[in-house]
This record gives sequence, structure tokens and C-alpha cells, in this order.
Amino acid sequence: MENYYEALGVAENASADDIKKAYRLLAKKFHPDTPNGDDAQFRRVNSAYKVLSDPEARNDYDKTLRHRRNGTSSFDSYMADYYELRGNQIEKVLQELVRQGRLTRVKIKSQGKVLLDMPFTTATAITLLGFTFAPFLMLLVNVGINRFFEMEVTNSVMETYEKAHQAHTRGAVGEAETLYKQVIEASEFFVPAHLNLGMLYRQRGENQQAIQCFKKVLELTPFGQLADIARENLESLRGF
Repeated sequence: MENYYEALGVAENASADDIKKAYRLLAKKFHPDTPNGDDAQFRRVNSAYKVLSDPEARNDYDKTLRHRRNGTSSFDSYMADYYELRGNQIEKVLQELVRQGRLTRVKIKSQGKVLLDMPFTTATAITLLGFTFAPFLMLLVNVGINRFFEMEVTNSVMETYEKAHQAHTRGAVGEAETLYKQVIEASEFFVPAHLNLGMLYRQRGENQQAIQCFKKVLELTPFGQLADIARENLESLRGF
């Protein structure tokens, strides 16, 4: 598994701006149309930037990287980016943004209905501007949200995975397959999607495709719960 931070020459806690700057320098250096271009290195830095420039994909990549180092893997670790907050916890949302910068959407809900759905960065910017230029008004808004609304902060990759898992559970395997593939397209390192897609293919008797999915799981996370499940499935498929 490629270390994308090393590929771009940045620290693992690098900011989005630092990652972008490093990518631009390397892309310019290795571009095949330049005199000293290097097509293989150019593809390498592009692959790294594609993942690390996307907050959700970077989040899942970081988890997978930690699992490889620690010899672990689990479903729960990939499902830990979902928060339901009362309106008076805006401070907690901002602290979470500072801590990891991975939450991607904010929904304001009333009686189960979604009234507002926006990117997390937009919501945070509005909130910060409000506290900066109109703190009293924002306090009143916050009190109102606390009394009448609920705020949900989540990760859209994980939301799609949940929909896929629900479809899979109720037997809608075609829908589940499409959704699992959407998860993988958005975030290649969301390992549970590879594993569940393999289980789905095995369920349909498409064993070659199932084997590829289980091998991908072991390539990304060779240890722990997810790896054990993938390995057990591969062993049972021998000689199919």
C-alpha cells in the first residue's frame, strides 16, 4: 500500500493547503511534457493527491494506514464519523473541525425533516462569520436551534455505505452493488465496502469477482477483523 504522504513529501498532519502546494510543485516537476518529466512519478503524485485532497477519502486512507501499522482492522473504526448534536453544541462542532477536519455535511432537522443540508465547510464559515460580526444574533440563533431543531454532522461516504448495507440486508443486491461501488469510487480505502461487495458477489455465485474484492481487503488491511473475514472467505472459495 502506497504511503501517499511520502509520495507528496508532506507530514501526515499536513494541512489541505500544504498538500495542494506540494502536489503542484511535484506535478509541475514530473509532468511528461517537461524536459525532465517522469510519467510514472506524475501518475504517483496524482494518485496521492486525488485521495489526500478529498476529506472523506483522506479520512478512510488515514484509518487504513493506521490499521496496517497497528496490525488491526474493524468495522467500527470506519463507522466513527457520525455525530448528532443539539444546537447548543456548535462549539463542539468547531472543535471537531479543528481536531480532524473530516466531517463533510451539516443537516438542520426539525421533527425528523431535513430543513437545511450544506457542506460542513460552508456551515462552519457561516458560523465563524456570525460569531465574528454578529455574536449576539448568533447567540439568539443558537438558542433557537437548541429549542426547536436538531443538527446532524456526518460523512457522505458513510451515509452511502449505510444505504448499501441496508439494501443488501433486505435483499436488494443490485441496488447494494451500485451503492458499494459508489463508496469505493469516492473513497477507495473505505475497506468495509470492498468486503461487503465481495460477500455480495459470493452470494450471487460470482466467485472470481468475490475473490478480487477479498484480495483487495487483504492488500489494504492484512490484519484484524476485516482481514480475518476476507481470509476465511478466500479459503472457503478455494477450488470453487
